Amino acid sequence: MTPAPPAVSIVVPTYERAPAVGRLLDALRGQTCDPASFEVVVVADGSTDATIELVDAFDAPFAVRGAWQENAGRAAAVNRAMGLARADLLIVLDDDMIAAPGLVAAHVAAHAGGEPRYVMGPAPIGLPADPSPFLRYMATTRNEHYTRLAEPGRVFHVRDLYSANASVRRDVLLGVGGFDEAYRTYGGEDVDLALRLEQAGVAFGFCPEALASEAYEKTFRELAADMVQEGRNAVRLAARHPQAAAGQQFSEPWPQPWWWKAARRALLAVTRVVPRTRDAVTGLTDALDRRHAPRMHLLLRFVLENHYWIGAGPELRRAPREGLLP
Repeated sequence: MTPAPPAVSIVVPTYERAPAVGRLLDALRGQTCDPASFEVVVVADGSTDATIELVDAFDAPFAVRGAWQENAGRAAAVNRAMGLARADLLIVLDDDMIAAPGLVAAHVAAHAGGEPRYVMGPAPIGLPADPSPFLRYMATTRNEHYTRLAEPGRVFHVRDLYSANASVRRDVLLGVGGFDEAYRTYGGEDVDLALRLEQAGVAFGFCPEALASEAYEKTFRELAADMVQEGRNAVRLAARHPQAAAGQQFSEPWPQPWWWKAARRALLAVTRVVPRTRDAVTGLTDALDRRHAPRMHLLLRFVLENHYWIGAGPELRRAPREGLLP
């Protein structure tokens, strides 16, 4: 007799992070709900670090399965996991999440009304005893975002949506085509999905009880490189969805004084002439961060913003010639 499908499928995209996947699975042992009520589907996106072997050998009170695919990006990995999932309700968790005991139950309760919803749970960064300025900056920025999302009467914008800790019914996600697999690098896929969900009339929600802390392991250099990709993908997203152009960072820059913007323009100009400037600025910022230099939050914000524009600028200059943007 075929066993009944679980009520919830937790889908986990991952790349070269077997220890993080093991930590995530360990945390899921402590869920307050019946372990038979959920399954975990892990898709390794081209990983070569024995992630699938770890998943196959993992002894858990819940069902857990792993699958490997050729490297195609996070969006494709989520879609693959969704195709393997057996439950009606999906919870997407990044591999660096550490689920609080009530996470699954809270996501389930958030969908109790039956209407199509996309529900996000907070994923604050867990800080070590002596965090670097970079980690403190990331944790503060993240917590400020969650505070805004939890405000009573919050009207959600498509740029609010993220999928590191989120739930949605499988039929709703399939109904809008899942994640767009054209986004193979960092950034863009969440906003793209949000636009299509919004057009389909799906409501967005935030559930503070659906908590997972993030074991943030990305270095400043890695995030800076990601910001270049995010800038590129933001312009490409606007080309695919012209109605979203006005809401992107390149059209609504962070509010800063004139001297900040002038400094950014000057640094970008120098970087265009001397491309190695980008690596030099990244290296200097990283060195100062490791030395816990004062007022690092300003420098970190400036450099990350600069990297975003390094990615977005060439795409914006190309866009009018190719008719990509209005």
